[in-house]
Amino acid sequence: MFQDNLIACRKAKGMTQEELAVRLHVVRQTVSKWEKASLYLTPRSLSSCRKCWRFPSTACWTPPLPQRLPLTKSRSS
Repeated sequence: MFQDNLIACRKAKGMTQEELAVRLHVVRQTVSKWEKASLYLTPRSLSSCRKCWRFPSTACWTPPLPQRLPLTKSRSS
C-alpha cells in the first residue's frame, strides 16, 4: 500500500527515483527498495517524504482514492 502511494506521488511530481533520492539524501537503490517494499522507510525518511510532497501522514498508509466521477444534476419535476 505505501509503496503504491510512494510511486504515485513520485510520478505525479514527474520525479525519477534518482531525483527523489537526491532530495531525500539517500541513494537511488534505497528508493527502489522502498517501491518494491523490500525495505521500509525510517521515521526520518518518512518525514522527509511528507515534507517533499506536503501530504499528511495518513496519506502514507491509506489506499489511493478511486477516481471520482463528476456529479450530474438530477431534474426535478
